Amino acid sequence: MLHFRLLALMVIAGLTLAQTHAQTCCSGGVPVSSNIGFRPDSSGVIQLSYSSDYRVLTTLKSGSETLDDDLRKRTTWTHLARVGYQLLPGLSLEAMVPLVTQTRNIESGRGTVDVNRTFGLGDPLVLLLYEKSTPELSLRPGLGVMIPLGSTDEVDDRGLTLLEDLQPGRGAWNLVPSLFVDKSISRRPQGSLFLYAIATLTGTNDDTRGGFQSYTFGDDLQLILGYGEQVYLSGLLMNPGASVRYRAAGQDKVDESLVPGTGGSFVFGRLHNDFILTPSLTLGLRVEAPLYSRVNDTQLVPTWGGTFTLNYKLYTKDQLITF
Repeated sequence: MLHFRLLALMVIAGLTLAQTHAQTCCSGGVPVSSNIGFRPDSSGVIQLSYSSDYRVLTTLKSGSETLDDDLRKRTTWTHLARVGYQLLPGLSLEAMVPLVTQTRNIESGRGTVDVNRTFGLGDPLVLLLYEKSTPELSLRPGLGVMIPLGSTDEVDDRGLTLLEDLQPGRGAWNLVPSLFVDKSISRRPQGSLFLYAIATLTGTNDDTRGGFQSYTFGDDLQLILGYGEQVYLSGLLMNPGASVRYRAAGQDKVDESLVPGTGGSFVFGRLHNDFILTPSLTLGLRVEAPLYSRVNDTQLVPTWGGTFTLNYKLYTKDQLITF
């Protein structure tokens, strides 16, 4: 009964978030950190996942200085559908399809608010992962590609094409190399240290701004270092943990010129917990808050964020296990 009450509560929370609006990050792109890389399972198991990633950007910064300005707001709401399957022992394939809603509000000194909002399919990601593991250490290098299927020609109420960082897609092929490392702790067998490294090597959209210019988002590197445990509490199996996420985003380019107000360095603190409701169903929650940021020129930066995830495994009858 506790499992079903908890699940109902989380679904209600997810639906509450669904009443708001959001966008990807100010530097563009679908949030892929911690939203890719299923833990490998036995052959024949299909892993399915739905995530709702929500972020609010209300903090205006110049360099590392926070400015006294509350006239601008951006929010992010990205739905991520994923599927994973083990092709061969140690080799698995994963695909992710994002659905992106983006909003930008700018309030004038006269009290009027300029609102831009887009909604559409983002660029899907296909990822190939290889696992090499021992009882103490697991390594999972991966290589993915983002396919430019998302819209890049959304317009505002006046019919003007919106800037690139408000578009659902990037309009270019991107490579996404990754490395996932999990190290168990001998003195505490329920716990493990983990390191995730995820890069996005961006291509160029040669048909942007009416086809007269090219646009290239800056390359992106994210490092996530953290600790997790497995605990059994009140009849519920959980995997709580904490981590720090570092993100370095390069500046965007129009043709060969750097775009002002793009790129920077960011550090976030995160708390997360996975609730293992059944052998097939896991519910995950993650909250994130900024610890430090330094941006180029003046930019809005994330103020807080959260992710709600449901993972489901399709087992055959002879694979299904019980607690």
